[in-house]
Amino acid sequence: MGKDYVVRGMQLRCTSGSAPGKITTSTGHGVLYKGEPLLNANDHIPMVNLPGFGNCLNLQGCKCMTATPLAWMNCSTNHLIDGAPALTTSSKCICLLGGVISIQG
Repeated sequence: MGKDYVVRGMQLRCTSGSAPGKITTSTGHGVLYKGEPLLNANDHIPMVNLPGFGNCLNLQGCKCMTATPLAWMNCSTNHLIDGAPALTTSSKCICLLGGVISIQG
């Protein structure tokens, strides 16, 4: 069974956030699926690729301030998009404030 790849607009969830978000990209990487850009491991920039997730449980309910300096983990080992591994629905991104961001396929 193959992995599902991630396109702009897919829903995200953070284990420490009070609300879901959607992954996005401002430019894309030149690879489309059903008209939407596919994303890669480097699409982890706060407020560019990753929105806030409501209120952060690790900040005593204060507004989420996504802190994700590291690339996504558990990405495709077979496909590169713009030189970086393709994101899949199994990928995870770690927030320095204690949350784990996942893609809700």
